[in-house]
Amino acid sequence: MIGNDEELWNNLRKYFVFKIEQVIEKERKKLDKYAENIGGKFVEKEGYTKKGRIIRVVENPHSPFWISPHFLDFTFGINRAVSFYSKILKIETSEDFLSYENTLFYDTIILFVINALKNYLISTFRFLAEGMNASTINKKYLIKFIREFNIERKFLKKLEEYDSLEFLVSELISERIDLQQKKKCKIAFKLLNINLPEINDKIWENIFKNESNGYMQRRHKIAHTTFQSEIHNVNQINVKDEIEYIENVILDVVEFVHDIEWIRLWLRPDPMEINWFQKYISKDFKLSKFQNFKEAIIKAIEKQKREFSKN
Repeated sequence: MIGNDEELWNNLRKYFVFKIEQVIEKERKKLDKYAENIGGKFVEKEGYTKKGRIIRVVENPHSPFWISPHFLDFTFGINRAVSFYSKILKIETSEDFLSYENTLFYDTIILFVINALKNYLISTFRFLAEGMNASTINKKYLIKFIREFNIERKFLKKLEEYDSLEFLVSELISERIDLQQKKKCKIAFKLLNINLPEINDKIWENIFKNESNGYMQRRHKIAHTTFQSEIHNVNQINVKDEIEYIENVILDVVEFVHDIEWIRLWLRPDPMEINWFQKYISKDFKLSKFQNFKEAIIKAIEKQKREFSKN
């Protein structure tokens, strides 16, 4: 058990998850330069902030994922969850654990962490699918995806419309997509040539195993009833074990998303990330192997840190 708020944050920072503060602009301020998405290109412009605008300030901008809206939203979700961690550290007895207030703190952490994971998986899957042509997909994985998500009619309609597989995978994805189920999540990402269980088999099982201590199962239990309904005797509760379980949920999910985000960055960086690459690493980065790519990005972050420290 970690049992310390700052120590938990030190562990999270290893995976580039930093504290985020929401700040409200009190006055209208001049911006030296800002990036605006114009026709798919990020253009540097000058302008002003709006009074009352809510902005998120990350404690450390030196991260390979700081531009990614998927990872930033995930980080915000983890911040929401960890804000309750100090509350459960004050629980001393099993009787205290079962109080309405402490039950709420415990449940909220799990809900926020798993919701952050769910939203990250969906947004990242959609983003990668928007850059992938159906004709390039392994046909075996494509058939599995079509059957599992029950989109045969939509697929046939696209075939009729294009008279080929020359369309984006994203055109097959429904407005609402369920990636909370183990099989569906695996098949969806395998379509994009990402084998999620291989990234970290232990964490994958911790998240999706069909047991009461599986993270997704625990989330479902809380959302539809309450985890505490499974406790029939106060002697079943070990407070330290429950706090350690919460720590494992947070750290496992963060590590898993961190590893996926490296692959996402490699497969499809967004325009702002490409601009950053061109500024801080050599132009032939696309020719590198995945491991060399990671090393190049880490070196680029160190270079960026040195430049910031001079200013």
